[in-house]
Amino acid sequence: MSLRPVVVLLLASLLVPPAIAAAQETDAPGAALSEDFEAGDLTTRGALYYKDNFEQEAGHFRFLQGAGRNGSRAIELTLSEHCPKGAEDCSERAELWEAKDRQLPYGTPVWYRFSVRFAGGRPMADHRHVMAQWKRTVPKGVPGNSSPFLALRLREGKMFFTVETHLLQGEKNPDGTTKFPCTGEEMAIWSRPYDAQSRGWVIAEAGERPERKSEYDACTREISVKRYLPALPEAEDGWFNFVVFVRPDPEGDGRIEIFVNEKHVASVTGKIGHRDLGPRQYFKFGPYRDADKGSWSLIYDDFARSADCTDMLSAATCGELGL
Repeated sequence: MSLRPVVVLLLASLLVPPAIAAAQETDAPGAALSEDFEAGDLTTRGALYYKDNFEQEAGHFRFLQGAGRNGSRAIELTLSEHCPKGAEDCSERAELWEAKDRQLPYGTPVWYRFSVRFAGGRPMADHRHVMAQWKRTVPKGVPGNSSPFLALRLREGKMFFTVETHLLQGEKNPDGTTKFPCTGEEMAIWSRPYDAQSRGWVIAEAGERPERKSEYDACTREISVKRYLPALPEAEDGWFNFVVFVRPDPEGDGRIEIFVNEKHVASVTGKIGHRDLGPRQYFKFGPYRDADKGSWSLIYDDFARSADCTDMLSAATCGELGL
C-alpha cells in the first residue's frame, strides 16, 4: 500500500518480553510507546506516522503477515528513485516518525527498542544511507543542517553508529599538529565548520575503523566512547535487535548505551547533541539516502519507547548501568 498520508554480563534472558503497557509513573511521564504492527495500520495506537512530504513520496510501506520476529506481522519500508535528475540537496526517505504529540522534551533520558532486517540485498555503494536516527526539533526558519545526535547508518554495505554535537576543535599533539589516530576512549571525529557540527564514530559491523573514511581525521576527549565488543554483532535469523538509551546534552552530560542482539556494544558520554534548537527530541526509522538509483527495502518490527530500563533489559543489567 502506497501512502503519503550492561557491563558485558548478559544471558539469553537479558531482554524482557516485548509488550509495554500504557504510560506509567516514571522520570518521563507519558514516555511509554509501542507498536508491533499487528493491527495492520498506523492509527490504532498512534505511536508512529508516515510523514507527508516530497522526500517521503520516494517511499512506500506495506504490512507483511508472517514476516515478524515471531512469525507475526511486520512493516516493510521501501525507497525508489524519486529525485529529479540533476537536483541538488535532494534526498529520498521512507521513514516512520514518532507521533508529534508524543515527542519528549529535549534532554529526556529514555530507552528505545526496535528490530530490523534487510529485505533483499544491501546497498553496497560508498553512499549515504541511514536506517534510524534520533534528532532535536528545528524551529522553522533556522538555517543550516542539523544532523541526528545519534544515527544508525549504512555505507559500503556495513552498518555503523555515529553521534553528533556542535563544532569541536580536536586534540593537538605537542608540536601543534592534529592528533590522529585516537587512543583510549577518545572519539574519532569528523568536524564540519560549514555546519558548525562534529560527528563522532562509535562502532561498525567491520569494527572501529574510522580510517576507512578520510573525513574522520581528529580525536576528542569531549566525547568518550567505551566499546565492549570490537564490532557490531551479526544478525540472529536475519534480525538485528536494538536496545538504545539516549540522553542528549550538548554541555557534557550526554549519555548513550547501545545493545545489539542482547549484547552491550558501546557506551558514549560527554557532549552529545546540539545547542539552540527546538524544545523536543524525536526518533524516526526507515531507509533514507541521498538521491540514488534503484530501490532499497528494510523490514521493521517490535518498536517500543520507555523511561523504565526494565522494560528493555533485565533488572540486574539496569542496576549495573545505574539506569
